[in-house]
Amino acid sequence: MKGIKVLIICGAPAKNPALSKEEVPKCMIPVNERPFLDYLIEYLQRFNLEVVLSIGHMAEKIVKRYPKLKYVLDNPPSGTGGALRRAMETIDLGEDFFVVDGGLYIEINYDEMYSIHKRTGAFVTYSLSKVRKPLKDTLVKGGVYLFNRKIESFIRLFRNQKEFDLDDIVNSARYRAFEYIVSEEVIDIGTQEGYSRFSGYVKYNPLSPFNLNRR
Repeated sequence: MKGIKVLIICGAPAKNPALSKEEVPKCMIPVNERPFLDYLIEYLQRFNLEVVLSIGHMAEKIVKRYPKLKYVLDNPPSGTGGALRRAMETIDLGEDFFVVDGGLYIEINYDEMYSIHKRTGAFVTYSLSKVRKPLKDTLVKGGVYLFNRKIESFIRLFRNQKEFDLDDIVNSARYRAFEYIVSEEVIDIGTQEGYSRFSGYVKYNPLSPFNLNRR
């Protein structure tokens, strides 16, 4: 998928002080001595995606770590949907582009998702992933989105709102929106459980993409 861009939404603050010794954005929580965003970028680049960062909270820390990447400043914060609107107004994201939550890890086949998206002619294709629950796993929408630039017609519906989310856009475009069901579960790096699971996955699972890369 060379030439396809992926916008990573990096504006969320880390809300669990136990996960980091210093104040950092959620995407920069250290995992085995590396920011979580390192792993997310590394995984996305396996699919030859061109990374663009949407930054806000403590943006200077992200720019310092990734000086060669393109970024869009979402300040004041305008929600995940507002961040997308600002990015589309600032740079050319292309005909089709991914948008990813910078605080979540979802092991997903981006090539397959892109192929299905093109075949259906959707304005947006979004991930549907498992989340662990004490009694029963559940499916949750979002985390990874694949938009066509025609989605801009639905974004205009929110032109008078200072803040709105990606799911607001998806719900507005529901007749041109499709689900992509993911077999793997979503990991929220901002929770103690999610942090521990991802840390162990990176450190001890020899089949994780991060360990396979280092063989």
